[in-house]
Amino acid sequence: MPQEKLTTYLSQLTGSDVRPDQSLALRSAQKAAFAAWLRKQGIAVDFAQVNQGRFSINGLLNGEAAPAAASREPAALAPAPAATNLAGTIGGIGLDIEDLDSLPDAHDYREHEFYRDNFAPSEIVYCIQQPDVKASFAGLWAAKEAAIKSGAAKDTLAGLRAIEISHDSTGRPTYPGCVLSISHTPKTAAAVCLWTGAPATQIAAPVAAKEPNLALKAALASRASAETGAKSGSKRWLKVFIFVIVLATATAGLRSIGVV
Repeated sequence: MPQEKLTTYLSQLTGSDVRPDQSLALRSAQKAAFAAWLRKQGIAVDFAQVNQGRFSINGLLNGEAAPAAASREPAALAPAPAATNLAGTIGGIGLDIEDLDSLPDAHDYREHEFYRDNFAPSEIVYCIQQPDVKASFAGLWAAKEAAIKSGAAKDTLAGLRAIEISHDSTGRPTYPGCVLSISHTPKTAAAVCLWTGAPATQIAAPVAAKEPNLALKAALASRASAETGAKSGSKRWLKVFIFVIVLATATAGLRSIGVV
């Protein structure tokens, strides 16, 4: 029965026993994994409930919304307003933090529905070559979410595969019109995206190469020894980036004491 399947899957996804009538809230990566699993299983539900915050298995199956409650995941902030300080325009800045446990485990990342829906072939090949595969995927996921929050990219219902994070010849993560920084610990990945104000770009997901070796060669050309994070290629952008971080930190501090 769909209820039993949903209960078993969501218990595995969240790492705790889930009841059919329990109110749940998923993180962004968990939502994407859940959506991919539902498509694979052919189970139709009102996924808008999941995206809106809290839901229950019974509510999904019966079309009834779960009781309102505070979500564990903070709402995404709107892109920062454009600024013209320090000789450059800033379109927005995005920050995302993701638990590695939010991403599903996979025997073969190339075939798992979550990774196929949300990562381009070159990204998958890159990540599976890294010492910590799961952390690499979480880092790229955080970078995609940060790009969306900055305003540089657009989210889609079909997954984040179209937002393709590349790496330059030094191994630094790149996305058109952005300065990216990715970091991770054994349990958490984080990314910051500074959008320089160029038009929002949504790259079409590349078609998988007929010969796996072609994708492998393409990925090896930009392979990094580690995800070291991006630094600006000029002093100007370094100053802009530092200014934005300081401004965001100061604003958050003022808000916490009720000044703004």
